[in-house]
Amino acid sequence: MHGVATLADYLKVSEAFTVEDRLDAIRCPMLITVTEEDGLAKGGPAAYEALTCPKTLIRFSSAEGARGHCEMGNRSLLNRRIFGWLDDVFAGKVG
Repeated sequence: MHGVATLADYLKVSEAFTVEDRLDAIRCPMLITVTEEDGLAKGGPAAYEALTCPKTLIRFSSAEGARGHCEMGNRSLLNRRIFGWLDDVFAGKVG
């Protein structure tokens, strides 16, 4: 699809794909989650600020055990918070 033969080449070309210049076009409610120890998601708060749609930012702490990318240290906590947010979205409390 991207005209590359290796994973390394794909990772190089995938850097060009970003939503940074399209965040203002998003209209649906958005949830961004970040944890203290996730270097991959360090742009989450900036993306949150750039969004103009209904939005929620949920922060997780190391004290909660939610370490690592995608809060892998405490997925059950992440899931509870995401499902709670979805309940609010579908109940019309977000947006």
